[in-house]
Amino acid sequence: MKKQKVFYFLIFIFFLLLIKTDYRIASGVNCCGDDFDYYIHAQTLAIDYDFDYSNQIPNYSKFYYTNGSKIAPVGFSGSGILAAPFLFIGNILDEWFGLTDNLFNYKIITYSLSPLFYLSLSAILLQKSLERINVSLSRLKVLLIISGSGVAYYALERFSMTHVYEVFINCMLIYCSILAFNDEKKNKVSTFFLPVVIVIGLLIKLSNFYILLLPLLVKELLKSFNTSSVPEKRNSLFLLSGTVTASFVFWGINMLIYGKVILNPSETYSAESQASGYISSTTNLFDFISGIIRTTLIVNLSSEFGAFWFSPAIFLILLYIFYFLFKKRFKLFFLTSLIYFFNIAIVNLWQSTASSYGFRYMYSLIPIGILIFYATETKINSKIIKYYLLPFSIFGLFSVFMFESTEFVQLSTIDVVNSFGKTIRYSQPDYLIGIFKSIFVIDGYLKLFSTSFLGLFLFKSFIVLFGIDNFYNTLTFLNLPLDNLDFLTLIENLQAISVIQILGFMMIVVGIIYLLSRSALKLDADIHN
Repeated sequence: MKKQKVFYFLIFIFFLLLIKTDYRIASGVNCCGDDFDYYIHAQTLAIDYDFDYSNQIPNYSKFYYTNGSKIAPVGFSGSGILAAPFLFIGNILDEWFGLTDNLFNYKIITYSLSPLFYLSLSAILLQKSLERINVSLSRLKVLLIISGSGVAYYALERFSMTHVYEVFINCMLIYCSILAFNDEKKNKVSTFFLPVVIVIGLLIKLSNFYILLLPLLVKELLKSFNTSSVPEKRNSLFLLSGTVTASFVFWGINMLIYGKVILNPSETYSAESQASGYISSTTNLFDFISGIIRTTLIVNLSSEFGAFWFSPAIFLILLYIFYFLFKKRFKLFFLTSLIYFFNIAIVNLWQSTASSYGFRYMYSLIPIGILIFYATETKINSKIIKYYLLPFSIFGLFSVFMFESTEFVQLSTIDVVNSFGKTIRYSQPDYLIGIFKSIFVIDGYLKLFSTSFLGLFLFKSFIVLFGIDNFYNTLTFLNLPLDNLDFLTLIENLQAISVIQILGFMMIVVGIIYLLSRSALKLDADIHN
């Protein structure tokens, strides 16, 4: 029991060190851009109880969709729908404590922790999925591999993006698929929910059409195990009823938001001009294929967030594509290739990492890579786990932690030539080298600590106990820089944030950690026994 308490405490401290204040010390998510679009989807549901965005989108915004009298964000609605319950709870707490529109109010607290909850739930679902195919792996190891492939950044810092929700819905789809194809007792309900989960996935990111193939991939992977599959005819009625239900959900939400059913993602997301330009510049099939090959090499091996270095779960998918071809498992080869290269084609279109951490358009593939790896027995699996998957997942999580700590690992604010040879801002072509340079920069760690919630909690505690003047005197005595503008802004904000706000944040984090870790120690003990 004592060891368990110490374990939970260390996990709690670790999470506080990883969770960043940069986007959270605010009264809301400011217009305009992707983060704002996804936020107002949650806001209109949780606070206004409607899909009317006329009072959410400001007049000065140029980044929205219109259809007659309908006005809507260009960002897709699914992540906002999933986050709406968290924002709803936060709004109730704000009204209760009188913190509406205050700095670091409960709406921003609960909304910002929504992706952390879904990331934890993703690890639970994927661990249970692996357990169903007799693979014993603790939740914390699953969470490490998921987080260590880059998506953790979008839970720990830039929380209003879709990528954690994309990972979650793929974990849910994998879990439902395994139950539908391989569980006599639960297959009917799971079969009904398969199309519903797919529709939620398309609402999160309409361009992720590949998720239609994911149940087929899971079904093919299950053939590797000596398990009895559920007869398909028995489930046809449930699949049909689930498809009808999902279709009505998709139609209804589209009509409420856009006033029409939208199937082409570029119709709202304004990517049509870029896609047209790319197609017109690609004159023949050879150019297209050579472009895909070049992009694949850059995505996997470049110093700029290459998957081999920073996203091992994604890199393994490419290895297993070749493995399936070599073993003449052509169905698996075909399905895996379609899913993988669909996402590569999107990166090939944009010719960048998409102006944030990592090749984020690839991150939805993370649970698929983990499933393929553990569901495919090879002679060198144990060595891959020991010498590559776990060590590089740790390095990947460390990379997330170090991101923007020094000039070597910051995205450029001026035009630079990225790994694709494209001149663009918000890129860092030498990120891998920058990580190793940043290890020896002490100021980088001070910045990371001061922008973490562990730093915020300790700073606030010191100020409450000893006063702001003694706090400044202590920093001066320790020869710490007091002229840093970001640090001075943080201290100013700290004085405006109440203790009850910070304690509320801590309690929610504790709840999420408990949800994740409840049976982790027991499972690890079972594995070792």
